[in-house]
Amino acid sequence: MDKSNLFDQKIRDAINKYEVPFDDSAWKNIESKINVQPKGKVINWKTWIISTAAAAVLVVGYFMISPSTEKAIDHAENKKSEVVKPIDNKIENENDNSSLDEVKEESSINNEDIINEGENKAPEALPLIEDEKVLTENLDSNEEGNLIVDVTTEKEEDKKVEIANEAEELSLSVHINKEVLCENERISIAISQCNIPVELNWDFGDGQTAEGSTVSHVYNDAGEYQIIMTARSVLNDELVNTENYTIRVHPRPTAEFEIDKGDNMATYPEVTFSSLSEQVSSIEWKFADENVQASTIVEKLYRNKGSYSIGLIVKNQFQCSDTLYQSLVIENNFNLLAPNAFSPNGDGINDTFMPQALPYLNQGFTLQVFEPKTGQLIFESNDFTIPWNGNMMNNGIKMADGAYAWSVKTEDGSVYKGTILITTK
Repeated sequence: MDKSNLFDQKIRDAINKYEVPFDDSAWKNIESKINVQPKGKVINWKTWIISTAAAAVLVVGYFMISPSTEKAIDHAENKKSEVVKPIDNKIENENDNSSLDEVKEESSINNEDIINEGENKAPEALPLIEDEKVLTENLDSNEEGNLIVDVTTEKEEDKKVEIANEAEELSLSVHINKEVLCENERISIAISQCNIPVELNWDFGDGQTAEGSTVSHVYNDAGEYQIIMTARSVLNDELVNTENYTIRVHPRPTAEFEIDKGDNMATYPEVTFSSLSEQVSSIEWKFADENVQASTIVEKLYRNKGSYSIGLIVKNQFQCSDTLYQSLVIENNFNLLAPNAFSPNGDGINDTFMPQALPYLNQGFTLQVFEPKTGQLIFESNDFTIPWNGNMMNNGIKMADGAYAWSVKTEDGSVYKGTILITTK
């Protein structure tokens, strides 16, 4: 192969290597001019001009398609980036010599793989994320033309899913002892069967708060309240649950009463108790020996001296209750003011026996006198104007001096007992 053919083959190989797009007609034109046998200095000079032009095309193509640019273009194509507008490169060589044919070469390159370095710089290759699979990549550009890359890794996505699942999987049991209660009554709340570690905060709706799995609270005023429970994960401080509980607090009644002693406690120690409570549906009195219900006013007779505790319990329509206790003091013992002895000798002084308080009871009664050794009934009366005169049934034999047992049973069921001594002195 001669030198001209060798040079021609190298040009072919170089052009094919860099894939410079020449059409067939242009190539045949260049080939016909390169293969012309030299006919003197003029022809050699023309060949040199054509060769120089071809070499210039190769140099320009080489620098336009550098390895780094190819790498960036390939990466951008794989990521489906925006299409870069084609760049027209024109190389025009003119020769003013009229004997030379004008050589023009146009190369219109419409290829996404070529990026003009003067206008758009190829983006750098995206950094690789080690040990993580890129789930999403959103490529965008801002006003300056810079690429914006949004990368969400599998680990970050798993973390978000884990937090979401944690909120969904939270399970706990809330136990409230009462949802309807009364003023000044304590409410207790306890948490059990909680499946994840959480911090619990409670807002009782009246300005008071508490923390923990077991709390209690007292509402001082009636009304409706919203208890808000907030649960936060101990692991990541994320809010995982919020629950509301409605609590209704009813008003309480007020227990109040007064104690009225009689004018003559020595003669008849009867005490009157009167309730002053309002808006109540039930009343109950508590005495030492009995309980009395459903009565606003109670009268009670105290026979023995001492201190007594009196209680009043009242309830309203909501079954809210209140209790009040007061003390009562009795100064003297009381046994119907019965005397200890009498002398039935006919002198008109202390000749008969009758308990002096029976006329003040304002109720029926029965007085009986017994012989203490045999238990024989020796006198009976239900009229305080008929006292015992010391004889058997008041018209029989005279009873001997000594002590005799007596008892009085009143109409209300009260029973009084004592002894009476007969003496002739």
